[in-house]
Amino acid sequence: MLIESLKWRKEHDVDNLLKDYKEPQVVVKYFPGEWNARLTDDEQRPLYVIKLGSLDVKGLLKSIGEEGLLRLTLYICEQGLKKMEEQTMLHEKPIWSWCLLVDCKNLSMRHLWRPGLASLLRIIEVVEKNYPETMGRVL
Repeated sequence: MLIESLKWRKEHDVDNLLKDYKEPQVVVKYFPGEWNARLTDDEQRPLYVIKLGSLDVKGLLKSIGEEGLLRLTLYICEQGLKKMEEQTMLHEKPIWSWCLLVDCKNLSMRHLWRPGLASLLRIIEVVEKNYPETMGRVL
């Protein structure tokens, strides 16, 4: 699994993602997710907040495509690794995972658009394979 993940990272240039990736303007303007710089969970894990009910899945996929959404997700995961490292240094103890807070306000059936769900499942598969056990808690 490790060998496959290292090969995948090289093939997709993931190690350069933090310095090379530029969020598309539509993401900057409309994507309802961000790292909370002031808060961590009770175990000092970095906290990412996404307002799922405010996410326009169809609009996002039509504007940046599935590959663009995957790239954005990988960028967030790489930021999480960096933030875990920062928390480790700050607290002088290993922080091995991060916390995801999902705000479900306004979540409805419109979010169950079939192509959006298919893209989400593919992205989850990629993340599970290449960022194992980095998600410490989902609230």
